[in-house]
Amino acid sequence: MGQSPSSPLATCLNAVCNGRSDCVAYPSDPLYQISWVNRYNLDIEVVPIAVTHPETPQDVSGFVKCAAANNVKVQPKSGGHSYA
Repeated sequence: MGQSPSSPLATCLNAVCNGRSDCVAYPSDPLYQISWVNRYNLDIEVVPIAVTHPETPQDVSGFVKCAAANNVKVQPKSGGHSYA
């Protein structure tokens, strides 16, 4: 999806995705807010640095390691109960 930002975090996340499409997206990607962020509470403005769609436990582990190595907080979302 579009040009990914060149930062240590983006480089790490892209490496975890290993070329898979629909694995990670960034705010610079077209339709990022609509296709990837999907806010439930429209009163709260949310612009994550990146949104990932892991397919395996190894993906999850890799994404969390990337975040930790770059001092970025992780907010998991699965069942739609993350109102922010």
